Amino acid sequence: QATSSFNKFAPHCSAALVVAKKLASKTITGVSTPQTTLKVFPIQCLHQFAMSSVNTTTKSRTAKAAPKGQRSAGVLAALSAAVLVGDFLTSESGGCAGWVAELATASTFAAELGLVLVLFAALLAGLGNLKLSASTQGKGTKLAGKTPEKPKLTHFLEVAFQEGDAKKAIQLLTDWEDAGNKATSHHYNLALRIYTKGGDWHSAESLVKRMKDRAVVPGSGIYNTMMDAYAKADKNDECEASMQEMVDAGLRPCLISYSTLIYARARRGEYAAAEAWLKKMLAQRIQPDAVICNTFIHAYSVKGDVAGAEKWLQRTRELGFEVGVASYSTVVDSCAKSGDWRRAEMWFNCMVKDGVEPNVVTYSSMIDAFAKAGELDSAEQWYHKMISAGITPSVHSFGAIVNACAKSSSPHAAVVAEQWIDRAEEADVICDGVIYSSGVDACGKAGDVERAVRIFNRAKAKGYKPHIMCYCALARAFAHRGDWQDVENVGEEMVAAGIEKNEFFIYAQLIGYALAKPRKSERAEHCFREALKEGLNANDHVLGALARSVGRPRAEVLMQELCNGRPVPPPAPRRSAPPPSRAGGNGQQQQQQRQRWGQRA
Repeated sequence: QATSSFNKFAPHCSAALVVAKKLASKTITGVSTPQTTLKVFPIQCLHQFAMSSVNTTTKSRTAKAAPKGQRSAGVLAALSAAVLVGDFLTSESGGCAGWVAELATASTFAAELGLVLVLFAALLAGLGNLKLSASTQGKGTKLAGKTPEKPKLTHFLEVAFQEGDAKKAIQLLTDWEDAGNKATSHHYNLALRIYTKGGDWHSAESLVKRMKDRAVVPGSGIYNTMMDAYAKADKNDECEASMQEMVDAGLRPCLISYSTLIYARARRGEYAAAEAWLKKMLAQRIQPDAVICNTFIHAYSVKGDVAGAEKWLQRTRELGFEVGVASYSTVVDSCAKSGDWRRAEMWFNCMVKDGVEPNVVTYSSMIDAFAKAGELDSAEQWYHKMISAGITPSVHSFGAIVNACAKSSSPHAAVVAEQWIDRAEEADVICDGVIYSSGVDACGKAGDVERAVRIFNRAKAKGYKPHIMCYCALARAFAHRGDWQDVENVGEEMVAAGIEKNEFFIYAQLIGYALAKPRKSERAEHCFREALKEGLNANDHVLGALARSVGRPRAEVLMQELCNGRPVPPPAPRRSAPPPSRAGGNGQQQQQQRQRWGQRA
């Protein structure tokens, strides 16, 4: 996003730098912008040009605004002049502070460019063995003398921040203050940010208390940093309390303050609260930036609210921000999560039409959209489109296709799933549990138990420790063939690996007892009782499997005894029995398979 914005403002920034260079050599001959040409102007004329470019006076702003590019060019030119005469601090017309504030009304990124220009000038001053010192008249700053040899506290605190060394930062502050020096709010904020970066809001609170105890008045940066710490810790009430404390201290919240509060609420799906803070921000005449827009797009996408994500993408456009690949990919992903591949494809086409190049996340989301719809052929086609575009697939790309196999009704889904796992391993993609679990699930639904066991063992051979869903997928593969002994063996190995059973596994175990020949009602009842003792939730799927394994009348008795008379849900439509696999179609092979599995367990 920054690169895209920089390219947009590059011509205006270049014009400002030309002015700075001419001023430095004191041979101004003119500078051109896309709309205006300057003719041998002294600094005062540059100020006048800038003010006419933004259509303002020193005290008020006219209703009519100049084009954004012209405003940015003019103000950056004036800012360059202010930098070179050393007028860094004054807020009157012509001072850096005033011009940077003016830039903020034209564009947030233009303001950032202005700040970079000021810091660049300071860097050049340092390289020239010069230092910035306050003017005796109090009208600004000037360049004079050599850089002092005594290093400043700020530099070492910044180093500690880069290293993430909180102890070092605190020791620096302590030594500085013990030597009789006065630490500032900025010094404390550098140390505070180390705690925030590490998610340690408790230590951050202690540091703020120490700062107040030493009569250091917190600045807005302290409050913003604490709000960030609380937001990352999901402590939204404390985050908002910090905002109120800032206001009570007479400090004006900025864009960062509101962005943090909006992020804190939006990431938890509290859209109403996030929108309320947005309204408060707008009431303070602070316009949202691209970060806030993307925050809302991502929040709605995570919750599967496609309409909400689309609304904020449109709003991003209306506010004049460039919609980048991250925003489009997020909307495409929200469509994929809801299984709406048509809508995902529509946004993908809009993205390409707008000249935004899709990345691996975008293509993987498209594959996932078709995977959730069980469209295996289409998912594979999107993979090949990604390869044709020269994009290297990720683990999510392969995982989405294997997941499509698990949802496909194709009789060849199990074979295809294993082939895609082969491709992922050959591509040196670090496979995760999702790929192997989806592969096992695809084989189980196709009745290819031997292939399911093979994929499960491949996961372990790669050093991956199967998680609960991988065990559940394997258990379901055995269960739908009535191989209850193998389901029990899977459960024993899972528990030995330190993984507790959940409702999905209990469901598979009960189905195994229900489809056994003959039905194992006593084992099913014992399994259900033990599951309740362990605190597992008897959802409708579990109760349906119980009714199939012990019979509906007995299930109703157990409900009266164990679940306060909860009614047994009506029977679900029976799934058709999976076709026998090529590797496990007769009783002798199944018995050999059980023996092998029992040895592994």
